[in-house]
Amino acid sequence: MTDNWRGRFREEWHIDFEYREDANHLPVPVSLFAIERNSGTARFFRRDELLKLKQAPFDTAPGSLIVAYAANAEMSCFLVLGWLFPVNILDPYVETIAAINGDTTVWLEEEEHG
Repeated sequence: MTDNWRGRFREEWHIDFEYREDANHLPVPVSLFAIERNSGTARFFRRDELLKLKQAPFDTAPGSLIVAYAANAEMSCFLVLGWLFPVNILDPYVETIAAINGDTTVWLEEEEHG
């Protein structure tokens, strides 16, 4: 991997949905906040606005990167809204878990200070 992996993407959208669950434990999107890292463009949508959208309100094509912590939750909102999934997704939660996998010292340190 190159040192400038971000340079491969025209846009880098950091997104976060707020949602509740229905009786079947399916997400009910309440709002969405998205900010584009390079330009600083920020977008906020409430439920009524989200339901009117036929696709994500930002680029999800190969030239863009979507960053979402625990992206499975965000993608479940994409699914119930009927939006196509982004081509490129970076999930810092998965990256963190992979980095500390098997390293028990991270938990011991927390217990010592807790």
